[in-house]
Amino acid sequence: ADLAHQGARTERYVWSQSADEVQIHFRVPAGTRAKQVHLTVERERFSLRILPGGPLVEEALAHRVRAPEDELDLDWSVVDDPELPGGRLVRVILAKDSPAGVV
Repeated sequence: ADLAHQGARTERYVWSQSADEVQIHFRVPAGTRAKQVHLTVERERFSLRILPGGPLVEEALAHRVRAPEDELDLDWSVVDDPELPGGRLVRVILAKDSPAGVV
């Protein structure tokens, strides 16, 4: 599967989208475990840190997403990188925010 389906690739991550959601795959160091991941998502920004280090990515989103009410609302996981043997990805799924008045 193409990680950048209807999306794009950057140096640090690959993103794809459907009508309702955006998936972002962040390349992280081999051996990264879920308990090391610290992810923050706001309506127009996101950041990813792999503890104990500093930010891996801190960027503005091109379009608004539905911000989670708390960390338990975030849909993410650490998965093997299908394009890089031994590599790891943090996969994040974000729900798109509908423009005002659009359902």
